[in-house]
Amino acid sequence: MCFVLFLGSRSEPPRIPWSDKQPAFWTAPPKEQEAVVRCRFSLPCVSCLGADTNCGCGFRSATFQQGLWTGEWMAAEPDYVPKEGSQPNHESLAAFVRGLLATEPLVELYGCWWGDFQESPQDHQEIFASRLADPGFFFHHRGRYVVRPDS
Repeated sequence: MCFVLFLGSRSEPPRIPWSDKQPAFWTAPPKEQEAVVRCRFSLPCVSCLGADTNCGCGFRSATFQQGLWTGEWMAAEPDYVPKEGSQPNHESLAAFVRGLLATEPLVELYGCWWGDFQESPQDHQEIFASRLADPGFFFHHRGRYVVRPDS
């Protein structure tokens, strides 16, 4: 099962196609079976965002277990090293979001396991775009984020 990340915006964002030859950050409209995820957004344009893994698994993510978001407690350790290969994906995502925020006041992100589109969000956060590139940042499963420009 894969982690999937979606973005809501006021205007249609640029499309970045997936490339088998040069795997990297990409964007696409939601697939038909993912369309129900639109209910998680207040903004009209919804896109699927992917990493160099051809899904969202290349982004760091955490699940809520026994009162803790797994992954985040590891990031607090002094010898923490981000999941191999995840940092370039987060940096590409942050750059993409910053580009959108040059013309929009905010964007929304929602991440979940593929198929959990109708499940209620477990977490709501308001963050600045720079937080997306922080090596200690993890998307929470069924987490909804309002992302604003860096102040």
